[in-house]
Amino acid sequence: MVNMKQRSGNYIFVLFLLFSLVISLTGCSSEESSDLLEEWEELEKEIDKKVDNSVKKRVKDGQAQSIDEVFYQLIQVRHEQKQELERFIQEQEKVINKMPLIPLYLELTGDVEIKDETIEIRGVTNLVPGAKIRVSIESSAHIYTGINVSDNVQEDGTFVISFLNPKFTNPVKLILRFNPEDQNYDIKKRYRDDGLDLAGPYIHTEHKDNGSRKVLQSIALVNLTDVGKSLKVEAPAWDFPKDQGEPKIWMDAELEYQGNYIIVSGKSNLIEGSFVKGSLSSSSHTLFGYQDQAYVNPDGSFLLVIQNAGEDVKGKMINIDLSLNSSLKNVKELYGAKGEHLQGEFIKEYSDGERYAHTEITVTKDVE
Repeated sequence: MVNMKQRSGNYIFVLFLLFSLVISLTGCSSEESSDLLEEWEELEKEIDKKVDNSVKKRVKDGQAQSIDEVFYQLIQVRHEQKQELERFIQEQEKVINKMPLIPLYLELTGDVEIKDETIEIRGVTNLVPGAKIRVSIESSAHIYTGINVSDNVQEDGTFVISFLNPKFTNPVKLILRFNPEDQNYDIKKRYRDDGLDLAGPYIHTEHKDNGSRKVLQSIALVNLTDVGKSLKVEAPAWDFPKDQGEPKIWMDAELEYQGNYIIVSGKSNLIEGSFVKGSLSSSSHTLFGYQDQAYVNPDGSFLLVIQNAGEDVKGKMINIDLSLNSSLKNVKELYGAKGEHLQGEFIKEYSDGERYAHTEITVTKDVE
């Protein structure tokens, strides 16, 4: 049983902690906000150590009286001060996001080394130290690859990311990505949550229902079984069509044959954020399961990897379709939610009246 003297000592200790932390809020800058939140967490741990369970139970049940009521009031003050601090941080972030856009031209180079047991990416960038670069793999033959790793940029601008080689036999898309929204407070403050001041050939713009954002992204086609091979991470040379964004749509593609897979390198005047699907079909039906999908790049280009159906494919067709349902917000606004603004010879119509862009590329040889 905790006597009155002991309990009073506990309250005095709690009051002292609260008073000290409230004083520390005076003149608090946005840079110190995240540190203060951590201090609140430490304070909560100290309170838990000092207050006996019976008092906490009565406070929770609303039965606190006399000295317990004082403690209850202290807890309320602590809670309100914490809320005030969180509101302060939110306001600071709003101020940061309203700052004038100053383009930050981001650069990145590197090498991807394919080893028997691991894949290693070594790179250098002008992102600030501490920025997190994430690597993932997309495979048309595997719904879930299990590869999603990251590393922070070092003081000299370098980063090293390594992961176990899953040894997929199909060509995969290796994706390097810097998303300002996925960073700590200091990095967000530098680049803004939405990254709208970012510039450079690696920058992709994503228009979603909750707003627009820019990210740094590099996509490379990699064969994980090419042990000993090294690939360069280089800035893409976009080739923007003059009629990009026009309602009269065109799409085209070249086919490359690698082992049991068909690589579709597509071009179009679709705007970034458009989502395209590619599938293999015979003259009478689509061969389900032999397909891939992707968002188009800033210049309307796209990359698809489609598996062979396990039979002769020469003379069959690669169908490429614009999927408005999966496209981003800006695409639906331009072309219409049901494709009502789409024009040209590539436009088809579903039975329900929804319109979409479609083209077919003939497979000219059998894959191995």
